[in-house]
Amino acid sequence: MKCPGCGKKIPSGSTVCPYCGVRKECLACASDLILSSSFCPLCGSHFVVLRPDPDRMEKGQDQDFYDVRDEEEALETEMMRYRGFSFAMEENQERIISLTADMQNRIRNRIMDQLMISEKGLAEYLISRFEEDREILDSLKIPKPGQAGDPDDETFHERIEKKIQELAARILEDLSHPEPDDPGDGDDEDERFESLSCYDAETLRTACGFNAASGRFDSRGIGFLESDEGWDVRDLLEDLSFDLEEDTVSSPGGDLTCGISYIE
Repeated sequence: MKCPGCGKKIPSGSTVCPYCGVRKECLACASDLILSSSFCPLCGSHFVVLRPDPDRMEKGQDQDFYDVRDEEEALETEMMRYRGFSFAMEENQERIISLTADMQNRIRNRIMDQLMISEKGLAEYLISRFEEDREILDSLKIPKPGQAGDPDDETFHERIEKKIQELAARILEDLSHPEPDDPGDGDDEDERFESLSCYDAETLRTACGFNAASGRFDSRGIGFLESDEGWDVRDLLEDLSFDLEEDTVSSPGGDLTCGISYIE
């Protein structure tokens, strides 16, 4: 068999490479594994990581086998242990590591409790925000995937900028000439949702597990690194009085680190 660290041929069943000193460890139970293992035979976990020889790393020997790609892969493997948490995000890149369906339900219930609204009322609000976003995109006439319009084309950017200016001018015109209020209409409902207006509609739909296409809550949870709305969701959780904790995760070589915000 070949060492996954330095690539040299080593005896079958080796747990440590005699050349570079790398070993393989299970993140779940910390057991040393055979270097060719892709999972832990003791606990069944697939979360395994290569560990370089710390003595060689300190002395600067044989470090060429451990490149940046190895470090990045090892770092993401380290973060995999947060995948089952109710909520976890990587602070460096705003990526959500985990947002379970149960957590989405808790977020939705807490919003309803704090705003004193029904699930139907929250759904109607999220649908209205979705329609607002769609109207803005339609007014800008931004090409959909597969349609003409290269985002790297200078004329494309000029056209988008012109559309934004036209939209802004129309909004300012509407604000300067407001329509008279209908005595029969109140603004109580708008005031109730004022605390949510600062959040992007997509962030709210993600956090609450809302499917805009069906108009229903369909909490499925977000898997490993499938979203880049971490800070927005984190701010929402803090505003909803959830207790978040922080941790720092390092790759085995120590060259790459990232901050983690999480709720167990």
